[in-house]
Amino acid sequence: MRNSFRAGFTLTEILAATGILSILFTIMFGILQQTSRAWQAANRRVEASQVARLAMDQIASDLENCVAVAQANVSVPGKATPTNYAYGFVFSNAPSMNQLAPGVNTSQPNDFIYVVTPYNPSLNLGSGDLCEVGYIPVFVTRNSSGLGVSTMKGYRYYLLRHIPLTNGSANSSVTNAQPVNDFLSKPTEWETTPSAVDTVNRLPFVDNCIKFDIKFLYTNSSGQMLTSGTWGRPTNNGNNVSWPGNPGGVSGLPVAADIQMCTIDHRAAERIWRIRGINREPTIDPAEIQGIPTNWSAVRSDLRTTLQESVLTLERRVYFKNR
Repeated sequence: MRNSFRAGFTLTEILAATGILSILFTIMFGILQQTSRAWQAANRRVEASQVARLAMDQIASDLENCVAVAQANVSVPGKATPTNYAYGFVFSNAPSMNQLAPGVNTSQPNDFIYVVTPYNPSLNLGSGDLCEVGYIPVFVTRNSSGLGVSTMKGYRYYLLRHIPLTNGSANSSVTNAQPVNDFLSKPTEWETTPSAVDTVNRLPFVDNCIKFDIKFLYTNSSGQMLTSGTWGRPTNNGNNVSWPGNPGGVSGLPVAADIQMCTIDHRAAERIWRIRGINREPTIDPAEIQGIPTNWSAVRSDLRTTLQESVLTLERRVYFKNR
């Protein structure tokens, strides 16, 4: 009698194979998940990088083409008699311009900057050769409606781009001021107009801009190249021109400006807000902002990893053509 034999697997072998396959699938899924997260993070960084680089190009263009002139006895819109005026390069630290609107504060210790630069007709705001342009880093809190201000989300950092007034704008402190002559009509405070923050006059130019730092390079009387953290606009006294905001003995524009801008993507901004809590404003302390992107020991441990993984730092040296 022949014995019949049929090949097969025992229950133990099937269970062992199933367990091995489960382990392999778990490992493969983990690798796939990590790869997907890395791809998404890289994609967000690329997108943020493209926006930040385009913004830096615009800032560099405005600065390198800016002008600095002071002149006496000039007819100014809105004034019956000729007056002295000065326009040019204006820079100040953020604390001197603390609140721009309810819920919108300059983010400290960041810098803001204003220049008078050739007018871009594409703005379609008026006629003339020059216009004022400013860049203001801000932190937005939630207003009473809980929606932030205009198109800016609450508890977020932005770099605003200030552009000239619109004729007859409700925000104008100068009646019927020509936008490109705003700095002539308000010779001592043109950088503060308009007083309101909205999507017409001050645009949220760069989202999640947590650091905006500017340093100026100039030569002293001995020909040494030095660095200054401040620079000022010219003023007139008759036909005499002075530059009170400049380093001692230096007039006109600096040789160059070193700009550093640090941004993060939207997911990192949301994560930081949740880590620090909605009752803490601003979400990143000034000392921590000052330490980014090199002195990470100044950043609290609960934020350090998120910022280190997400901060994009752009640096540009801009040389001034109209010195």
